[in-house]
Amino acid sequence: MQLWDTDTGAETASLPEGQSVAAAAFSPDGTLLATGDDDGTTRLWDTQTWEETAAFPAEGRIDQVAFSPDGTLLATGHADGTARLWEIG
Repeated sequence: MQLWDTDTGAETASLPEGQSVAAAAFSPDGTLLATGDDDGTTRLWDTQTWEETAAFPAEGRIDQVAFSPDGTLLATGHADGTARLWEIG
């Protein structure tokens, strides 16, 4: 997955190869990026270093990820219709 500056069109970051990202969302303060993969894993990335800071394994493709307004919870929506809530803060 690559991230681009929408003003300049320049690539600003690239996540490691092999990530099959199906959904992504930035935290309200912009310090984290959450990604949901086809394999059911949700990952958190530090937006300063682009290092993976946490991984939450589950079953089934993740179609949606969303942070709570205060950034302490992450909701994931899965292809099988289930939703999970993860405490991250």
